[in-house]
Amino acid sequence: MWLHVFSKSPAVAFLNSPLAIYREHEASMSFNRTHMYVNTLKAFAFVIDNMLDDKLKRSFFYAVNNYWHNEVQLLQSRLSDCQNHENTILQSPAFKIGKALTYPIRGLRSLISKSHGS
Repeated sequence: MWLHVFSKSPAVAFLNSPLAIYREHEASMSFNRTHMYVNTLKAFAFVIDNMLDDKLKRSFFYAVNNYWHNEVQLLQSRLSDCQNHENTILQSPAFKIGKALTYPIRGLRSLISKSHGS
């Protein structure tokens, strides 16, 4: 939508106040991160191709750099959270007991598959 709006070269201004409520759900386009990244790159390319003022371009690149820096930090934080959760699970008594109980079954499965393969 925004690419279409800005392709018409409207006069724009920045307002530093919330004017809408944003809702994200599984069926929304923005829920698909890959789709959003691809379209973000298209939007950046459009702005760069149509921006004539070098000072504005530098300012835009600075904002884009900050945007991606924040995205990387968010993804690193989520990855760290997942790794911490995985470590918690691997160290839990329930996981260790389950692993101990299934160990003999895994050994049996290995023996059965070897005997059928020979």
